[in-house]
Amino acid sequence: MPGFLIITLGLGGTAAIMSGRALALIWRSRWHIVLAMLLLAAMVRFLHYALLGDALLSGMAYMADFAVLFCLAWLSFAWVRRGQMKRQYGWLSVS
Repeated sequence: MPGFLIITLGLGGTAAIMSGRALALIWRSRWHIVLAMLLLAAMVRFLHYALLGDALLSGMAYMADFAVLFCLAWLSFAWVRRGQMKRQYGWLSVS
């Protein structure tokens, strides 16, 4: 469990948040998040394997890492995109 917190949430989560932010800042669509997080989840799985001796080709662990990273990237993307839309199209706001 400490390995999951440090590697998946600490290292991978930070990278996922920054990736989501970067994809939003360059005005990419949301499906780019899926591709980026598939690659990032593979990197996180390799870190688990190299540093902790966990199974490298564990499908359930890969999907768990992907789910956590995808959620963080999606939230980061949505947060930044909301700010962009508010700044770019503020005149559309009725309230």
